[in-house]
Amino acid sequence: QALGSGERLARSAPPVQLNLLVMFAANYGGTTYPEALKLIGSTIACFQATPVLDTQNSPGMDPRLDKLTLSIEPLSLNEMATLWGVLGGRYLPSVLYRVRLLTIDARQSDAQLPSVRTPGVGVGARG
Repeated sequence: QALGSGERLARSAPPVQLNLLVMFAANYGGTTYPEALKLIGSTIACFQATPVLDTQNSPGMDPRLDKLTLSIEPLSLNEMATLWGVLGGRYLPSVLYRVRLLTIDARQSDAQLPSVRTPGVGVGARG
C-alpha cells in the first residue's frame, strides 16, 4: 500500500491480524512443586478475572493494540504431552491460552519512494 504525501510516497504494509497460542509454565521442582501449582492457579485466576486486556486496564500495553482477548485453550493429556515433547522439555505445571485478534500495524512508513511524474525509459550503466 502506498500513501502519498507531496513529492514522495510512503510504502506501508497492511495490518496483520494474529491469533496466538501462549503457554504459561511454572519451573519449580522437588519440594517447591506445590508453589508451582499455586502460581499456575494465580495465572488462571488473573486471566479469568480480566480476560480482555486493553490500554485502560493495562497501561503499559502498546497503544497501537486495540485489545487482547485471552481464553484457556483446553488440551487433552495426550495433546499436552505432545506439545511438551515438541518443545523438548520435561513437563511443567502449565496452562495454554489463546490470545485473539492481535493486530500488528506498523503505522510508520518503512520506505520512502520518489513519486513518478512522467514515465521514462533509460539504457546505460548506472553510476
